[in-house]
Amino acid sequence: MTKPKLSIVIATFKRYDTLANSINSVLTQEHVDREDLEIIVVDNTPPGERKPVYNAIKCDQFITEDISGLSRARNIGIEASCAELIAFLDDDAMASSTWASEAIDLFSNNPQWDVIGGRILAKYPANRKPVWIDSKLEEFLSCIDWPVDQPTSMAEGVWIAGANMVFRRRVFQQGIGFDERLGRNGTSALLSNDETELFEAIGKDRIYYVPQMAVDHLIPIERLDPQWFRKRIFWQALSDIVAGTVWLSSKDASQRFADDILNVPAEYRSYRAMEFEPSNSEDMNRQLRLIYSQLMIMMNGSPTFTWPKS
Repeated sequence: MTKPKLSIVIATFKRYDTLANSINSVLTQEHVDREDLEIIVVDNTPPGERKPVYNAIKCDQFITEDISGLSRARNIGIEASCAELIAFLDDDAMASSTWASEAIDLFSNNPQWDVIGGRILAKYPANRKPVWIDSKLEEFLSCIDWPVDQPTSMAEGVWIAGANMVFRRRVFQQGIGFDERLGRNGTSALLSNDETELFEAIGKDRIYYVPQMAVDHLIPIERLDPQWFRKRIFWQALSDIVAGTVWLSSKDASQRFADDILNVPAEYRSYRAMEFEPSNSEDMNRQLRLIYSQLMIMMNGSPTFTWPKS
């Protein structure tokens, strides 16, 4: 049997309505033979809530895992894979028709690269984008479209996201993996930074953003609620603290909070400053800054404990 060139890991949690479309987007890739692709789904849905997926039989492996956690699911997918290139695609993302061939060619032509990630374009329900969401807020939805037209190193200020990224196997053979203490865990937590910590271990000069390798990211309607973004920034702050990647000192957080609160409409300059209905993206971004700053002030800008490495 010919060894595949690219293993594609799709971790899923209760998203059966979009999972089948994600699988289909891989099954219909152009300019690459099916035997060059290995499709692995890791289903993190609790046993009593699992549902059949009509095209699961077309995957090379469909693994069920009772212990939830995105990082755990990804690590299981890595262990199950056999290709020298390992891709991660979200269960609500659909790969462009040349996504796989682009990844394979880019790695073939750039042996010094260890990781690549591409554009992630937001697709809103009924194409209705709320007026209070801008490109900065789309980053919280794991959607990125940097204004570059050629591969660009993360060392130059861009970054990639987990909905669309590909690694060389050699990265994981060095003992590097996704930190299972971080990353989303079902619907109970929105912890992140699992990818950030991994990228730091690899080295940003070996990670590239490649605009030609694109996916569409279907945005669930429940995320088009300001309260989802408020929860997301709250968990981002906690993730930064847990991972030791705090970048805002308590003093700077206090000043930023003061600057932002002065620009909140007068009638909301109370606890409501962080929860009133935004009328534009400036309102929403300011609310998120206030929440993040407040948490950094409360935590004195840095963790007060050391979480031992597993």
